[in-house]
Amino acid sequence: IMSMSNEQIFDRLKQLGCNPPTINNNNRMYGLAMIYNSELELNSDVDDMVSDDQDMEQKLLCKEQR
Repeated sequence: IMSMSNEQIFDRLKQLGCNPPTINNNNRMYGLAMIYNSELELNSDVDDMVSDDQDMEQKLLCKEQR
């Protein structure tokens, strides 16, 4: 992430649904932090979906064993 250009940071924030200002050396770290936080949230959502699927499988297995 640290090797991203200011333009890449701007583009990634747009992809994440943000409306970023022009990225410069003054707001660069803030932009990187926003990308990092957004990607953490996206990844945790994926983890939640995976665990839900595993929970469903466990419940189905328990019902079959009864």
